[in-house]
Amino acid sequence: MAAGVFASNFYRAQDSPQFLLGHGMEIMMICIGFTSLNVLRFLYNRENKTRLHKQEDVANMTEEELADMGDRSPTFKYVL
Repeated sequence: MAAGVFASNFYRAQDSPQFLLGHGMEIMMICIGFTSLNVLRFLYNRENKTRLHKQEDVANMTEEELADMGDRSPTFKYVL
């Protein structure tokens, strides 16, 4: 739904027939999406490696304590 709202503003009749603004904006949005994905993947991998080194803390905790921690638990892994 949001793409339709954006496209109506990017692809203006006055830019016809080449629609340089519309094509440029769409390519920019795709590049921002790919860049964001790679940054998120890097940050998740770094966080997972950090949690892997904290595994010795798990031995002192019960299953209930780990479950109560949710995504802050050393056993929680981020996945894309």
